[in-house]
Amino acid sequence: MARIIAVANQKGGVGKTTTAVNLAAALAAAKRRVLLVDLDPQGNATMASGVDKHAARPNGCAVLLEESTVADAVVATDGHYDLLPGNGDLTAAELKLMDTLAREHRLKEQLAAVNGRYDTILIDCPPSLNLLTLNALTAADGVLIPVQCEYFALEGLSSLLETVKAVRQRLNPKLEIEGLLRTMYDVRNNLGNEVSAQLTQHFGDKVLRSIIPRNVRLAEAPSHGQPIHLYDRSSRGAIAYIGLAGEVIRRERGLPPAPEGELRTLPIQQIRPGKYQPRRHWNDEALDELAASIKAQGLIQPVVVRAIGKHQYELIAGERRWRAAQRAQLAEIPVLVKEVPEVAVPAMALIENIQRQDLTPLEEADALKRLIEDFELTHQQAADAVGRSRAAVSNLLRLTEMPDAIKKLLDEGKLEMGHARCLLTLDESIAVPLARQAATLGWSVRELEEAARRAQAAPKGKAKGAPSRDPNIAALERELAERFATRVEVAAARGGRGKLVIHYHSNDELEGILGKIR
Repeated sequence: MARIIAVANQKGGVGKTTTAVNLAAALAAAKRRVLLVDLDPQGNATMASGVDKHAARPNGCAVLLEESTVADAVVATDGHYDLLPGNGDLTAAELKLMDTLAREHRLKEQLAAVNGRYDTILIDCPPSLNLLTLNALTAADGVLIPVQCEYFALEGLSSLLETVKAVRQRLNPKLEIEGLLRTMYDVRNNLGNEVSAQLTQHFGDKVLRSIIPRNVRLAEAPSHGQPIHLYDRSSRGAIAYIGLAGEVIRRERGLPPAPEGELRTLPIQQIRPGKYQPRRHWNDEALDELAASIKAQGLIQPVVVRAIGKHQYELIAGERRWRAAQRAQLAEIPVLVKEVPEVAVPAMALIENIQRQDLTPLEEADALKRLIEDFELTHQQAADAVGRSRAAVSNLLRLTEMPDAIKKLLDEGKLEMGHARCLLTLDESIAVPLARQAATLGWSVRELEEAARRAQAAPKGKAKGAPSRDPNIAALERELAERFATRVEVAAARGGRGKLVIHYHSNDELEGILGKIR
């Protein structure tokens, strides 16, 4: 049976629809079966889910008037949750229901038919305490209340709580407060901190630990018809909603919240390395130096972990410090325990290491590839996540397809990314010998580029008397290869005819090439 949660606050502009859409997507990313019901006549949740509210027929209005079933009206979204669309027709539905018996129960009755298909049903309520909101509260198990961290945050909250109390007494005895969610939070704003403290003082553990920050990417996502985890998975907003999804699931299962943000010490044997750690090579000498410092002064900067079981924690950031602390024979180390669902861990681990510039090009390439494959990102989404250009990400990913001999040299630090870029467009028969020469002789990138030009211009074992390769054609191939960051072949025939072959290694790379051509 699904747990039904109404997202409600009659005060507008508090992040209600943003929360409904992005919580639905985050729960779906956590492999939950989710239905989002847009009960707001503005239809913003429908549009933010990438569905045209004007074209959605049948919709929520037809369901409330019993002209359609929920099963017939729902549509699938790119966020991997189902949507019962809403639009201005809901206003008409509200008017038509005014003289109907048991009008507050219409939505509850209709959702009962699909209850077993979902794990969670979220209802985006209108910003008013009207009949539509009463339908949502009558159908719901809990009500999630987004509260903006501003001066008038508590204004109107008492009215909503009185309504919830009345609904519980007359219409829905099982209705409970799911939690108060602080939204649009800016840690630099003293007033926001004061309001947050007031909420905690008045409502105690009803205030969720998760906090939704002010975030530009979060504000941009609806205009693109995407939940934030599709628009920018690595943004602070996306990570916050993934954390909220984890907290909702933990509460549903009756699990205690993780002690997030609290500086603690943990036995070092309870911590295991992160499975998404992109680094493969650790410098023993550097680790020994850090271990000596830790032994003398202690581990000053805590590592970041997440709970994965009873007395078991997984590293998110700080594996180098954890390894050095082991060498220093520390029994306990300081940690910050974060409530982070698994879906957010790869991005956090990758970004943390990239920001420190600790990875070899191949480690970064392998981590990007895993991020893309495990979480179905495009090259552009991966580029946005790590703050790189799409071309840079595409070039890095091509390192994973290079010959093993070249990858070994990259891993050992004998070749750099600049060398790899020179070799990307070459045949393996040319690239591998050049890579070995560059590593042995310590060639600069410029020296390798010159050697590559000479190798490409040299005859390739042609039969005696065969015409030599036109240097202009070879130069054109090099120019195009650099432009498209891939191997290009130009075969000229008589009469000005010929063949141009541009190699690509994925549909995403093809899309990038076509974008440059257009």
